[in-house]
Amino acid sequence: MDYRGYRFNKRETVITFARCIGLLAFLGWLFYQNVWGMLLTQCMLPVLIRWERQRKCAQRKWKMTLAFKDAMESLSAAMLAGYSVENGFIEANQDLGHLYPEGDEIRQEFAEIVAGFQRRIPVEEGLLSLARRSRIEEIETLAQVMMTGRKTGGNLPEMITATVRVIEERVEMKREIAQAMAEKRLEARIMGLVPLGMIVYLKICSPGFLTPLYNNLQGVLWMSAALAFYLVGWILCEHILQIEVAV
Repeated sequence: MDYRGYRFNKRETVITFARCIGLLAFLGWLFYQNVWGMLLTQCMLPVLIRWERQRKCAQRKWKMTLAFKDAMESLSAAMLAGYSVENGFIEANQDLGHLYPEGDEIRQEFAEIVAGFQRRIPVEEGLLSLARRSRIEEIETLAQVMMTGRKTGGNLPEMITATVRVIEERVEMKREIAQAMAEKRLEARIMGLVPLGMIVYLKICSPGFLTPLYNNLQGVLWMSAALAFYLVGWILCEHILQIEVAV
């Protein structure tokens, strides 16, 4: 499976389209208060769908990274117990069966790696294939270390154990950063809802205050400018908060 993109299943497609269309219709009603405005805002639907697909892809990548860390902990324990590299991966694959449900992506990938070296395909080739398809640097790091260790004839179990420790520390640091970013993302989204909340409040408590901004050309231009500034600010904020931090 190629993890560089994301495909919605039928249920996700219905939910995503319904949610995005509803959100854009709400913005159209809020800023234009007519059907034409609600239809006009639907032109941003492809952008929202693309953003949602990217968000799902990033979530799946992070889930795979955490699952790979769990697998590496099992592999490290097996290597310290004296298992060979191949048997260590078999043990890690069995441990993943206790941690993740059947059909989970990490279980499928590790089962494929185990089946691969049983067909005399080196473990590192399976890992490198997964790294290319997922773009997870921790997987690529381990694959490169294993390839180098086999070529140079070094102490492969010791090299793998040391690399796994580095990977675990890196993933833990990324987890801490992700938690901090999640808090900032929540704060940013709450702040982003404030302007919309103000408009709703004025519509309910003082409907005549906003009347000059609707159903006339000058009002439509002002509300269009306000909507454009709001969307640009929201997009910039989301873009900043989704920047990956190199560790």
